[in-house]
Amino acid sequence: MEKPQGFVSECGFVLSKVEFPAYMTMLIIGFALARTHTDKVTLPSREVDTFLHAWARGQPADMATLLDRPVTGLDTLASSLVQAVPGSTAAYTRTGISGTANDATATYHAEVTLKGLGPVVWNGVLALVHTKDTGWRITWNPGRSCAWARGRRARRGSRGGCRSRRPR
Repeated sequence: MEKPQGFVSECGFVLSKVEFPAYMTMLIIGFALARTHTDKVTLPSREVDTFLHAWARGQPADMATLLDRPVTGLDTLASSLVQAVPGSTAAYTRTGISGTANDATATYHAEVTLKGLGPVVWNGVLALVHTKDTGWRITWNPGRSCAWARGRRARRGSRGGCRSRRPR
């Protein structure tokens, strides 16, 4: 009987000198892919969407359940723009999310339509933290999310964190 050429495994499987490097490369890539999938992080998309939906509905009590700590005057902070002009509406939409197993950052787009005045739009940021006890929680920091909270005024056509547009 002729002796096999190339690499012979314990179970008798024979790989030629050409096949062996390709086999080892595929094996290494397979181990690398398997390892990266075990480190997959689930980001808090649901929590962010729930928070933004509660904000749009003007329900600060629901918003508070997703915060990392109580915020004094949350009802005023969250709804003062909409309540300033009766009949106004608000929409907040998540535009992105990124992070690690312990911290995340979500971006959102806000559009508050002030009745008779038109829309005010801005893009904001929400910081999130994760703990084993409470899961994902939003760190409410209105000064980071929009120029409104920093005492600035949005001007028609301005290019800042907040801007207003003419009514359509």
